[in-house]
Amino acid sequence: MLRKLCLQYTQLTQEEILQLERLEEQMQYFADLSGTDLFIDCFAPGEEYGVVAAHAKPAKSLYHNRIVGEIVLPRNEPAVFHALKNNMVVRDLKGVTQENRIVKQYTVPVKNNQGKIIAVIVKEKDFTNIYIENERLRELKETAEQLTDNLLSGAQSSSLITNHVSDGIVIFNKNRVASFVNSEARKIYGELGFGEVIVGFCFDDLSLDCGGKIDDILAGRITEYETEVGERTLKIKYKLPSQESDISLVMLLEDVTDIKRKEKELISKSVVVQEMHHRIKNSLQTIVSMLSMQARRSSCPETIAALQENIGRVGSISAIHEILCGSVDNERISLLALAQRIRENLLRYAVPEGKEIEISVGGDDLLVDSDRAVSIAIVLNELISNSLEHGFSKKDKGRVEIQLTKGILYCSAAVLDDGCGYTPELIGKNHLGLEIIKTMVEDNLHGKLRVTTGERGTQTYFDFKLE
Repeated sequence: MLRKLCLQYTQLTQEEILQLERLEEQMQYFADLSGTDLFIDCFAPGEEYGVVAAHAKPAKSLYHNRIVGEIVLPRNEPAVFHALKNNMVVRDLKGVTQENRIVKQYTVPVKNNQGKIIAVIVKEKDFTNIYIENERLRELKETAEQLTDNLLSGAQSSSLITNHVSDGIVIFNKNRVASFVNSEARKIYGELGFGEVIVGFCFDDLSLDCGGKIDDILAGRITEYETEVGERTLKIKYKLPSQESDISLVMLLEDVTDIKRKEKELISKSVVVQEMHHRIKNSLQTIVSMLSMQARRSSCPETIAALQENIGRVGSISAIHEILCGSVDNERISLLALAQRIRENLLRYAVPEGKEIEISVGGDDLLVDSDRAVSIAIVLNELISNSLEHGFSKKDKGRVEIQLTKGILYCSAAVLDDGCGYTPELIGKNHLGLEIIKTMVEDNLHGKLRVTTGERGTQTYFDFKLE
């Protein structure tokens, strides 16, 4: 069927169609493995529409009917055409299936031997229930906003309702005199020393330091204002009614004293945490300096090697605290930034003398908690150190690459080099670095380690849960 559809709708060559047929043969395995529907979409000349050329269904498919041969349109499946036109992987973009279900689509372009895109592979995840819930929340928010507007515009005739609103409400007539005050506003002004009777006060008396800005308020240039009165912090909002109304201004008062106090506490705690990370970083850098001094004074190659290994390990942990020192979020670490710091540290201390080895970092930026970041940093440090020490024993030039890839449940990191290869037997089965790597990956990160090595280099991968 794929060949027939390609000949009918596309201008793909026989070789390109054969390439897609080979791909189709493997799709069912991946559909069963991932538990998601997989598709191959091909495109008509001009790329204004496409056709479903192949479909692999898992045991629990989103589809009841056969959709191979159905037309694919940009308005329903933007991720597919985005991947096609921009030559890129697209993740988590909303689409509408041929059976009118809301899905999140993950798309990957398929290229021929010349690098031209000939099709797009699509993976779909059901998003219908989440989308409906989000729409309900949006509608509820709009309804609440409309209800608030209605309450404000008719507050004088709705005192029973407005007295149960959490914000204070004061309504001023055309003479800018308070004609209506709800119970919350009376409570706020009463605690500020205004007494129990607020109706009859003019705007300048009740404005709380904003009286001189009445022209800006009535012109709509000021819609929100925050002020401190004694130990209280009040957020004041202004609403202008329609021109036909007998009301000149509606003022809402929200007591945000507790919120501001908690914000100050968080800022204070953040400063303490930042200072803690700063001191830890300085202490670790002092340890690195001491180890470096010992290494320079030692004449024993084994001692120097051991000290340099520990310099790299301590430096990796220090890099985490250095990132946290400049981070707004003291709980999350950017792995891309962390990998860059490890790279700089190893270039400084670990590249063998006389060798010209580049270290690069690429891939997706992932945010992880500090505990997970420590384990990942140590594993990356050990893997790169092994490549530098053992992978280039017979080469003077080369490259080591760190690649980070974000997944849905698991993410992965890879250390790739173009050295001469090394094995556990080459560096010793009881090597401390290998024990550290194995322990960190399996016990701390709950992942798996995979190593392939040969004359063209070594590729090491390990995965870990994002959360």
